[in-house]
Amino acid sequence: MPDVLFEALAGKSGSIGLITLSRPQALNALTLEMCQGVEQQLNLWQHDGSIKAVVIRGEGDRAFCAGGDVRQVYAARGTDYCRDFFASEYRMNRRIFHFPKPYIALMDGITMGGGLGIGIHGSHGLVTERSLLAMPECSIGLFPDVGVGYPLSRQGPLGRYLSLTGYKMSSSDAIFSKLARFQVAAKQLDDFLGALREIHWDHQPHERVQEVCLSFCQPPGPSALETSLSKIKEAFHHATLNDIFQTLAEDSNDWAQKTLALLNTMAPTSLAVTLEQLSQYAHFSFDACIITDFRLSQKFMHDSDFFEGIRSKLIEKTNRPQWQPEQIDDSSLPQKVEDYFLPIANELAFNED
Repeated sequence: MPDVLFEALAGKSGSIGLITLSRPQALNALTLEMCQGVEQQLNLWQHDGSIKAVVIRGEGDRAFCAGGDVRQVYAARGTDYCRDFFASEYRMNRRIFHFPKPYIALMDGITMGGGLGIGIHGSHGLVTERSLLAMPECSIGLFPDVGVGYPLSRQGPLGRYLSLTGYKMSSSDAIFSKLARFQVAAKQLDDFLGALREIHWDHQPHERVQEVCLSFCQPPGPSALETSLSKIKEAFHHATLNDIFQTLAEDSNDWAQKTLALLNTMAPTSLAVTLEQLSQYAHFSFDACIITDFRLSQKFMHDSDFFEGIRSKLIEKTNRPQWQPEQIDDSSLPQKVEDYFLPIANELAFNED
């Protein structure tokens, strides 16, 4: 069976393009071929008048998409795959962001890293009570990529907190942080898809999809993020890592100490690059963000922390990565961050149709 399936589901007066990520044994993690296939299929369906909307889902009930298959990237260290995978993934993200038809992502289950890239950039992102969303890249020596820095950079302290800590969001948290729009009960997803097929399409397809979403929408429960928002604002309104760490260190509150302990496990380079990324992205278009994501990804591919993080956490599972540098106050870190944002050769052009 292919790793990604494409179907056209005929309805009363049109069709739904259905994408199913079909690697349940790998939590539907994305490969180069999957990214290429999704991007190419979206391009076809964008110009196919018989396709009125697109739905993307993951096979199984554990995960929508756990992200990019970083084990494959790790195994391909030093080869063109480390360039081609990120280039293809980011082109796919851009296609989703600019897709003119309704794009409905059923983010049921684990949705992390690259899973957010295919889940939140379309017109209608749905979660269920089983959803778990996160950008845990700083924990593996990377950075919040796939264009997610674009919305998070516009959320001030909350965006910094989510990006730096990789906090795992419930469905209620995802809606509170505006990374998802609606919550639908997992047991109603098939009925929801059936209702989309029954739409009488007209010249307002987004409005018709919105009506179906609202008819299935459940009110989100309490958000732990909302409860912690005052503490998040106090610590993460700072523009420097040293100030964030110091504020947390000076607070004896249990939340502050746990957050500080978590940040101390992250790669210092990843934290510093992420903070600068969010500062710059607040003034960027989405396309400028995704191009910079590619630049940063290739800098990480030629550094050591990403591969060290994958080795430690996913391959050998010692969970004791040796970051370079090891501390956020290392004197080499400011120059290293500056170098990460310098242009590179062969930067991606996203202006093709």
